Amino acid sequence: MFTASSRLQKSIATTAIALSFVAYIPQVNQIIQSKSADDINYIFIILFMVAGLLWMVYAVSRGDFVMLVAYTAGFIMTSSILVLKMIYEKKTLSSQKSA
Repeated sequence: MFTASSRLQKSIATTAIALSFVAYIPQVNQIIQSKSADDINYIFIILFMVAGLLWMVYAVSRGDFVMLVAYTAGFIMTSSILVLKMIYEKKTLSSQKSA
């Protein structure tokens, strides 16, 4: 049986997950539209991904499904930024070589 307090906590957690995921969309969209991720540092991305992985391990160890979903979504979005950065960086380098 859910109490009012646990329903409120679940609503807050669900809203936080949704907002955390949606927050990535403008950044990913900007990278795709500009075809550039030059302003995003590799160290930042890697550290953010490692932190996300550690949070996922922690969530699994606690059996916290909500936390696991939240950090998995963030990890996926951060990974997409890394992949886009690598793709557009490679295209920039190959176009500079051919020029």
